[in-house]
This record gives sequence, C-alpha cells and structure tokens, in this order.
Amino acid sequence: MPPKKNNKKKFQNSKKKQPAATKSKRIKNDFDKELKKIYQDEKGRLPKMTGLEFKKKNRALKIFIYIIIALTVLFAVSFLGFLIFQPTPKFTGDKVHLEIKAPFSALSGENINYQIKYTNSEETSLTQVQLIVYLPNGFIVESENQPSIIKSKEEQKITNIKTWQLNDLQPKQTGSIELSGQLIGATDSKQTISAVLSFTPANFSSEFQKSIGFTTEINASLADLKAEYPTQIANLEETEFNLKITNTSKDTELKNLQIKLDYPQGFYLDASQIIKEGQDKPPFEAEKEPEGESKQKIWQIENLPPQSVLQINFKGKFDVQETSEQQLNINLELKGPDDEYYLQAVTDLEIEVIKGELLNNLIIQGSNQNKPVNFGETLNYLLTVKNKSKRILGNLKIRAVLDSIVLDWATIKDQNSGLRDSQQILWTKDQIPDLAMLLPEEEVEIVFQINLKNWQENQRYKEEDLQVKSFFETQINKIDNKETELVSQSPIIINLINTNLQLQSEGRYFDDNNQTVGSGPLPPIVGQKTSYRIFWALTNSLHEIKDIEVKAKLPDYVNYEGSENISTGKIFKDKNNELVWQISRIPTSIKEATAEFSISITPRDEDADKILTLLPEISIQATDAKTNGKINLTNKGITTNLEKDPLAKDKGLIQEE
Repeated sequence: MPPKKNNKKKFQNSKKKQPAATKSKRIKNDFDKELKKIYQDEKGRLPKMTGLEFKKKNRALKIFIYIIIALTVLFAVSFLGFLIFQPTPKFTGDKVHLEIKAPFSALSGENINYQIKYTNSEETSLTQVQLIVYLPNGFIVESENQPSIIKSKEEQKITNIKTWQLNDLQPKQTGSIELSGQLIGATDSKQTISAVLSFTPANFSSEFQKSIGFTTEINASLADLKAEYPTQIANLEETEFNLKITNTSKDTELKNLQIKLDYPQGFYLDASQIIKEGQDKPPFEAEKEPEGESKQKIWQIENLPPQSVLQINFKGKFDVQETSEQQLNINLELKGPDDEYYLQAVTDLEIEVIKGELLNNLIIQGSNQNKPVNFGETLNYLLTVKNKSKRILGNLKIRAVLDSIVLDWATIKDQNSGLRDSQQILWTKDQIPDLAMLLPEEEVEIVFQINLKNWQENQRYKEEDLQVKSFFETQINKIDNKETELVSQSPIIINLINTNLQLQSEGRYFDDNNQTVGSGPLPPIVGQKTSYRIFWALTNSLHEIKDIEVKAKLPDYVNYEGSENISTGKIFKDKNNELVWQISRIPTSIKEATAEFSISITPRDEDADKILTLLPEISIQATDAKTNGKINLTNKGITTNLEKDPLAKDKGLIQEE
C-alpha cells in the first residue's frame, strides 16, 4: 500500500491544471466570436460552410502580366536611352549630287547656257560649301546668276576658272549656278566644262569633294567661208580671187575674226581690198612682198554683224616653169577669250597654171565650181578656149563629156549644132569656123543648154547617179601651120543633185471625204464672208533637208483665220502680211510634212463677176543637208475656183448680192 503522502500530492497537481483548461476554452470562445463577426451577414446569419467554393489560382495569367510589365519597363528604358545616347548618323557623301546641264553639240560662236546643279540628299547639313568651275578655254562669259569671287592673283590670270563661296546646304536642299555666254572652238573639236564642289559636313572636321565634267562638240561654225576663183589660169596672168565671209547667225555678232592666206613660192600677191556690206567698194591696196620664206597674208576683221557678208578680193599671179597644179590655202579663224584663234573654216583653192598654148575654161550655171543643182533644172554650159601662146593654132577640135543618167538629151539646145555621140558632143571647124585658126589671145566660146530629168518616183537611184560630171578637151592639130597633135583638158566640174523636195498646195471647201471644211456661200457673194481651207504638203526622200521656209503673200482682201493644224514646225503671218511655214529640219525618215489653215474673203462690190486670187505664187526655200545646196521652188497660186476641189471646182465667180 503506497504511502499517503504521494496520493495527496497527485491530487494537488490535478487541481492546479483545471484553471488552464478553462482559460483555453475561453480563448476559443473569443476566437469563434471574432470569426462570426467576419463571416456573419447583416442579419447575423452564418454561411453554410459546406456550400463554400474554393477556386484554384490562375498562375499562367499571373506570369503573363509579369512579362508584360517587364517588357514595358524595358522598352521605356531603351527608348530613354535612345533619346539620350542617340549616335550621329554615318556620313558617306554618296548622296551629295553634282550635275552639269549643257548642249551636247553647238556651233562655234553660238550663245549657250551652262547650269551647274548641286543637291544635298544626305541627312547632315553641309558647311563651308565652295564651287569651282573650270570653263572651256573658248567660252566667253556674258552673265552669271550669282557673282563669282576671285580667290588669288593666279586666278585673275586664268580667265576660265570661276569660284563661288556658297551658303550652307541643308538636308534635301538644292542650288544651281547658271552661266550664259559665247562658245568658241575649232570646228570638229570638243569643249569641256568641269566643276568641283567641296564641303564639310556638320559635326565633321574633314573636307569632302564632288567633281563632274561635261563635253560639248563643236560640229560647225556661225562663220561661213566661200571662195570664187578660176580653176585654170595662164602663167603670169594677173587673176582676181574673191572671198566671202558670212555670219549665218540671226542674232549673234562675231568679233575678232582673221582670214589667213598661205601661198606657195611662185605666187605673187599684188593687191587686195575689203568690202563691207552696205559700203562702197574701196580701191585695191598694193601688197608688199613678205620677207624671207614666209608666204602669208592676214586680214583682221573687227566685227561681223548677224546675217551680214564681208568680201575680200585679192589679185595675184603665178610664175611657173611648166604647167602644174597650184594651191592657195585660206583659213578663217575666230578669237577666243584667251587671245587664241580657233579655226572655223578652211578653203583650198586648187588652180591649174597653164604654161603653154591653150587655156580651157568651163562654166556651168554661172560657176566654175562644183555647184549643186536640182531635178528638172536647165543646165547652162559655157566653154571657152583661149590661145595663150604667141603662135597660131589651127584645126582645133573640142569634145565635151557630160556623164550622167539624169540628163535629158532630148532637150539639148546647141546653136553650133555639135555632133552628139552617146554622152559626148564634138565641135570641129565644120560646126565652128573659128576653130580652123586661132590667133594669139583670141578665144572661142561655145554655149549650149540641157535639162535634167524630173524626179522619177518609181526609179531607184544609186548615190553615184545623183550627179553630173562634166569636162571638155581641146585637140590642137596644127601649130604655125605645122602638123601636131596636142590635147588640153579643162578642169572637171561635178554638180551634185539636190534631194527630191516637192510642195503640193491646194485650196478646198470640201475635203476628200466630201465633208465641208469651208463656210459661207459658195459661189461667194458680195458682202458675205466665205472661208476656205488651205492645205500644204512637203514630200522628200533622198537627203535630209534643213532651214525650210514656205511663203505666200496674202492679198489685202484676204483674211487669215488661223485654225492651224501642222505636223511639224510653226506657221504664222509676219509683218509683211506673208504666211510663213518654218521647219528646222526634215530627216529622210519623214516622208511627208503637212500644214493646213483657214483664210476668208468678204467680196466687195467691185469684185462681182470676178475670180479672186486667194494665195498668189507660193515659194519654198530649203537647204540640202548632204549637198549643202540651196533649193528654191515655186507653186502656182490658188484662186476661188479651187481647181483641186472636185465639188467646189469652177464655183469661184463672185456673185452680186
């Protein structure tokens, strides 16, 4: 049996734990009350815990939101850094452009324009911009759109260098320098302009440059040189030579020209004269023989106005040991801005100097040169044979050779009735009695005519067919009554045939489709207006033509109504009441050029019972670009009878009111 002391102690311990349980219960009750406050509704009711729904959290959505927020922050930081630390754009200069605009070809002495255009297509501004232009040596500056500067004394001596200090050039900005002036150069040469643009990009310390060049070809000159001279002369015979210098420009004056004559040993220049247009012919001035071996004469011409002609005549003679070909060289030169003379035209005068018995001279169409002719033209021949010896020449025979398929031998007119054999004509003492004996200094002339055939549309012409080759030979059978056989030939003349340009003109009231193109009464009635349509057509196929001009003078009673319709060129009425159709050129690829316009009349009382002329004679002028020959054609006029209008023909008699 356990001792009593231990039981008492256990009881005592049990009594001490009771208050702790009570306290725990009280705490639990307090906690329940707090929970009730949280979960009870307004009426103090608790929800059913068995009906509560528990939702699982969406973690994927949460991660997506975090990513969006992170990216937004990253973008904001990057953009801020871009704004603060943005680098300067890289500059290459590839988008800075320099360009020169100028004509590809020009005439020497012509006024032209140069445009030097510069553009900044970079993203960076350009500073310290400078443009240096190296002009052609033959360019005379007359105007600049911006004044240039002179940088150094060296540049003052070099007139073909121009410098401009330009304003800063902003991105996408463009500027230009424009120069106008006279371009002078040797014919068939090239004149080059070049430009250098230097600049420093903003925020750079290095200088950049752009350069460019442009070449203009000088294919001809405004100054034209022509010479007239005999192609065959006698030894020691003083002969006159004629030079004509023409300014072909309509508006440009030529200054500082010089004409050089280079001649060989054996030629003696006796005298010369300069004849200006509109001035009296001055006397010849004697020339001094040049010292030394140099054989040259220079004439200086200060100025030559537009469309004017200056003439230089000089006299001289040859002294040769035997019959020979001699040559005089004529050079026409034009002075440039650098005091250098540029060659504009060259003419070589080839002359046969006869030291012997006969002088044969052939002239066709008033010229002893190779002069172009036209289809259908009448060729006038003059053959001259002169005895330049001191002996009597007897029993002469003259044989002319005319080589061409376009000659119409049925039209020949020869008052001496020469004997024709194929393309040759022979004259003897039987046809011309003076050929029996020719005394010293006596001469015989033979004149005849022959027509060229008209253009045959269906015939195919070769290039060699479009010319006439002519010369003649003189045979001497006696000298001082002694039998001999000497033959002397004239120079050969080749007449090239111009292109087959034709003009058709007609007045119409009805067109080819019988549609009305005129207006008003037909026949015309006094006091009432009647209008007509005029048609012009140019056809051409052989050679290119240039400088074409068709003209017709309007009578005072004819009014120009206009309503033009032209395929090329321009048409207008000038101050002389002339209708003018101008065309710069028509290549062979264009077979027809046309123009049409309207005119009108209002007949007066005195016009009753008359047929009125609407357009008198119509003329055309043109230049063959291949032969350089002048073409002059005329067409008969147009009357109110309208001969080429089938419906209106013969309805041109003016009726009384």
